[in-house]
Amino acid sequence: MNSQKQINFLNPYFYKFRDSVRIFNGYGENILSACNSKGVDTSFILNYGAYHYKNINLNVRNYNNLPFIRRYNKVYESTIYLFIQFHLGSLPHKPRIKLQAGKAGERGETLEQPITASLFNKKTGQFQYVDQPEINQFGFVDDFEGGPAIWPDYISEDDFMVTIIDAYKFIQHAQTHKVSDKFKKIADGLKETDNPVVVLVKLKN
Repeated sequence: MNSQKQINFLNPYFYKFRDSVRIFNGYGENILSACNSKGVDTSFILNYGAYHYKNINLNVRNYNNLPFIRRYNKVYESTIYLFIQFHLGSLPHKPRIKLQAGKAGERGETLEQPITASLFNKKTGQFQYVDQPEINQFGFVDDFEGGPAIWPDYISEDDFMVTIIDAYKFIQHAQTHKVSDKFKKIADGLKETDNPVVVLVKLKN
C-alpha cells in the first residue's frame, strides 16, 4: 500500500526439478524444495553478503540502481549445475548491452541492463558469473562451431540443455562471424522465414 516502496517480497518463483518443486523468492537467499515424500526443505542458500537487500535503504521510489542482488527471470537446473540470472543494480562491472526494440534497434541504438548470468556447480561448490560475450548476446560462448552465445530455454531430465536460435539470426551470425564449416553449411540451407534452429547441448554429470 506504500507507493514509495515498489518491491514485491512475496513473489516466489517455482520450477520443477526431478520429483521436487523448487521455490525461490526473487529477493530471498533460500531455494526451497517441496517433495511429497520429504515435505519442504532448504536445498540452497545464497550468500549475498553486503549486497543483501536487508543491508540497503529501500525506502526510495526507484530501486533499480541500488547496490543489491536479486534473482532475474527463470532458473534452470541440471544434475550438476544451476543456471541463474541476477539483477545487480549498480554493481555489475560489465552491464548487459542489447539492441533496443523496433526502429531504434534497427538503427543500432542500444540499452544497458544491470543483469548478469551465473553458473553454480552443485558438485564442487564453484560459483561464477558469466559475462556477456558481445552486444545483443548472453550466455556461454560457442567455442565449438563459432555460433552465437547460448543460454538454456529448457533442461531435460537426462541433462540436455535446449535452446533455439531464430533462422534469420542464425544466418546473420554466419555472415558476420568466423564460424565452422558445419555452422556455415546449416546457415546456407536456411531461409530467414524458416523455423528456429534447435540447439542441443549434453551437460556433464
